Amino acid sequence: MKINNTPYDILAKELSGSASTSEKAQIQKWLDSSAQAKDEYEVFAEIWQDRFFGEEDQMLINQEEVGKQIWEAVFEPVTAKRPNWIRSNIGNLLKVAAVLIVIASAILANEIDFFSGAETNEVASKIIEKETLPGQKSTITLPDGSIVWLNSGSKISYSSNFGQENRDIHLTGQAFFDVFKNPKMPFVVDCRNVKVEAVGTSFDVDALALHEIQISLVTGKVKLKTDRGKNGQKNEMTLLPGQFSIVKGNSISEPDTFNVEEVLAWKNGKLIFHDLTLEEIIPTLELWYGVEIQNQTKLKKRKHFFGTFEKESLERVLHNVGLSMGFDYEFHDDIVILK
Repeated sequence: MKINNTPYDILAKELSGSASTSEKAQIQKWLDSSAQAKDEYEVFAEIWQDRFFGEEDQMLINQEEVGKQIWEAVFEPVTAKRPNWIRSNIGNLLKVAAVLIVIASAILANEIDFFSGAETNEVASKIIEKETLPGQKSTITLPDGSIVWLNSGSKISYSSNFGQENRDIHLTGQAFFDVFKNPKMPFVVDCRNVKVEAVGTSFDVDALALHEIQISLVTGKVKLKTDRGKNGQKNEMTLLPGQFSIVKGNSISEPDTFNVEEVLAWKNGKLIFHDLTLEEIIPTLELWYGVEIQNQTKLKKRKHFFGTFEKESLERVLHNVGLSMGFDYEFHDDIVILK
């Protein structure tokens, strides 16, 4: 069933973990088509997650109750959390709710294995890699319904059996994870020497720096683990919403609070420079715009810059930073010279 370009039947399968490989590809194509598609996905994912699981993260075991919960979610009054498009799409919501109920009933009857997926893989698993080059960013929906925002110059890799036996994923660079809730199968991000374990939560992992990794938790709860160091440094830490920790070597710092807007600026298309020197700004611009910047300036005074840019061109950013710090710039294809 496809109404207003929304594949409701396939969407229901995706949420329940029973979509085939080709169906998952259709969902990804739909998600990439518009901002409203992402909004719809988030609403339906919330309905499935909140209504299909009980308060103690246990699956509802009564078929009649499952149906009742999903129908109530569909008819839930429009609130500040619900986009306006719901007002005019009640009929479509009813259709996807019907499909959700059918799938929920099948799960309860053991016809679909929700936690391991519908497809059985009789061949050896393969490693799937998703990578962004400097100047690029991407949004990726994993087989379990979790969503990953991948920053420039970053990469994730995971098994083709992801979501069947485990939900382990390897990260190089920086990514924001919005994890689909599955209490029976933790979501584990392996980044250099630290493992970030979650069940259903959203968090940012920044390993762009060479010698440290910052983990910032937005919602839910995560556990950080490293190997214990020679000096017995702390090797396990739990973060609560609004907290971050820095991992250096095998040591994990005590949790501290962070500015959500600044940490997630890259995900929302913003460059935020808070009290940074030119030497600190240049690597960010190189990664963001996919260029090489040669610093030939001879600034007599070490200046600091404050500024926010949203979806601005590199030339516009350099113009403003240059006016503040006192330098000019020249473009030579993919090389920028500051002088």
